[in-house]
Amino acid sequence: MRAECQKLKSYSGAVPRPGETLNAFVEEENNEIENGLERMKNKERDEVCNRTRADAARDRSCHNQQFPCCDSPLFSIVIPARDEEHHLPYCLEAIHRAAVQIDNSIEVIVVLNRCSDLTKMIAQEWNCQIASDDRKNLAAIRNTGCFRARGKILVTIDADSRMSHNMLKVIRATLEREDIIGGGVMMWPSRWSLGIFLTALCILPIALKHRISGGVFFCRRESFLAIKGFDESLYSLEDVDFAKRLRLYGLSRGKRFTTLFRASITTSMRKFDHFGDWYFLTHPKLFLQLLSGKDQKSADKVWYDFKRER
Repeated sequence: MRAECQKLKSYSGAVPRPGETLNAFVEEENNEIENGLERMKNKERDEVCNRTRADAARDRSCHNQQFPCCDSPLFSIVIPARDEEHHLPYCLEAIHRAAVQIDNSIEVIVVLNRCSDLTKMIAQEWNCQIASDDRKNLAAIRNTGCFRARGKILVTIDADSRMSHNMLKVIRATLEREDIIGGGVMMWPSRWSLGIFLTALCILPIALKHRISGGVFFCRRESFLAIKGFDESLYSLEDVDFAKRLRLYGLSRGKRFTTLFRASITTSMRKFDHFGDWYFLTHPKLFLQLLSGKDQKSADKVWYDFKRER
């Protein structure tokens, strides 16, 4: 690096400007050289950092495993992902374990959203289908993946969640019944605290009122198309709205929305890690704005501009 700076000094070709003293000229040249040295240091540091992150991501992704190519998959699993290099490998590994029980008849669609990390590389190494949607709208992002899906059964899951090993097998058995339209699953946090527990209690009445559940949503592809997917006019709670409409659609056809208790997901508590376990309870205005589904600013804060860990 020092040699490069010496080369810069030797071949710069700079000469003092008219009226410029020799000392001022030398000082300016030295500053230029030091700035060049600093830029090279930063570039080398960034390259080392990126190599380290890439190696770590490959280790986490267990990249010797891949989803097989499947022309007519039974399942299409859609994962929205914005800067998910930390969580996505674990999510995909859990899906891979579950897929073994249904003869790997799946396609996994990762929908990239404004990614600036190694998310795309990880998805490619797992042989996932890649889609892209840069809108700050989870409903739109989910739809981008779901509307290009080829599987008979659609499943949506977030990148920071991990499904149980029997998830896909249980979903397949459930949808073999003609009286089931689709449903959700039991969702467990990666950790508990009193603040998290009380926040969950505040959301529980919504699920009970509409008799729905979430975490992972599953349904037949034709049912998804019939209700036109997720409502893109919503910036938050698009999943609750989807479950409500799916349930009503099922009722109109003599079918019911169900919750799986034999399968579950574990989801990260990263928003509580970032904002604090009591944040949503101590900011009721923000909480209510999120529940309205119509407030872009609050949704940006909690979802779309939320800084992911590296």
